[in-house]
Amino acid sequence: MADVTISQLTVGVPSKDTAVIPYSDGSTTLKTVPSGIVAASPGTILQVLQAFKSDTWTGQTNIANGGDPITGLGLTITPKSTSSKIMVSFSVTCAGTANVTQCYFRLRRNNTEIGNANSEGGRTPILTRGFNGNDNNVATNISFQFLDSPNTIAATTYQLYAGTENASGTIFINRIHNDNNSGQTSSRSSSSFSLWEIAG
Repeated sequence: MADVTISQLTVGVPSKDTAVIPYSDGSTTLKTVPSGIVAASPGTILQVLQAFKSDTWTGQTNIANGGDPITGLGLTITPKSTSSKIMVSFSVTCAGTANVTQCYFRLRRNNTEIGNANSEGGRTPILTRGFNGNDNNVATNISFQFLDSPNTIAATTYQLYAGTENASGTIFINRIHNDNNSGQTSSRSSSSFSLWEIAG
């Protein structure tokens, strides 16, 4: 086997004048001051934020009218790059009065609703929903993920909304309708809301 000679090697850590770093925008120009571009391969998780809700919440707005923002289930994130994706993930326990058979949810990025189904006919477009039944002692868990492309490095707020199916109903988060001191029958639960920035 022939010998291989490598010349012009420099001992030590590359300096700011010689280092070449591949950035998430595809360039290899060294950036000494961050400008919204991060040195990360596509798919890399850049930051994770979580809101954990252990208290209860009550809402009465019909989902057709937008629902109500769930206190404690919203977060503001500042993306590191305009090419980043934001994974919105939540797990929520909801219930309602006997005349609320389902829990309905919508998601907003700043003031814009995102992730809704296509509108067709008289159907109300929403993000997701879960069956609750006609029982004051029943709750259900709803889990959902949505990958968003905000295309910004400005602070961006994501907020989860919940609503009822009729004007006279009430929806509950982390509790059932019959919320009394009867042990595990009326036990309370928790919910969470997370944002994952993923390099694009």
